[in-house]
Amino acid sequence: MISPFSDLIPKKLTDDSVDEAVKSVTNPSMPYYSRILVALFANEGNQLSDYTFDIDPSTSAQAPSPYALFHTSKTQDTITRVFQRHGGIHLETPLLMPKNAFQPLPPDTVTMLDPNGELLLLPYDLTLPFARYLARTPNIESLRRYTVNKVYRKRPGDGQPLQPRECDFDIVDSVSGNMLADAEVIKVVCEVFEAFGSVAERGYTIR
Repeated sequence: MISPFSDLIPKKLTDDSVDEAVKSVTNPSMPYYSRILVALFANEGNQLSDYTFDIDPSTSAQAPSPYALFHTSKTQDTITRVFQRHGGIHLETPLLMPKNAFQPLPPDTVTMLDPNGELLLLPYDLTLPFARYLARTPNIESLRRYTVNKVYRKRPGDGQPLQPRECDFDIVDSVSGNMLADAEVIKVVCEVFEAFGSVAERGYTIR
């Protein structure tokens, strides 16, 4: 019989010791960090997750109906025509971006880890990716850009992130303090609302 005070009984882990262990294995400078990443990404997953990953528990439908897809397409076409009337050029930006300490993130931002241990973000909005694009291409002095695309929100639990759509119309101008661009963006928003008669009839306020 082993005494309860015997050295053969493993000691109970405390919260502090667990925290220290977590800090150790997640430190990129540790020699075994890359081995941990290799082991994580070697996981083949399981059949249940593969089946349930695309199921949305918040709705009874597993995919939008053809009727809903048709109206989504018509809505996007209507908005796009307004953007193009104002000289907008369709421009998409890279999907992923690295996480950094300079950009505060909403709690429902979708983050992920790549095989090299780099923390990456899916776009929370369409503004930050475009700002990064402009920072990498300083030779752009004038541009009217639009995009209609998905943004991402973390879903409670497992599965696909929430994927609402947003539209952006941006005017890049090298003239400092030019308020004409701001006025034109407001005009673009008004024209978008006016393009949908039911919205215009109910009235709207731009803030």
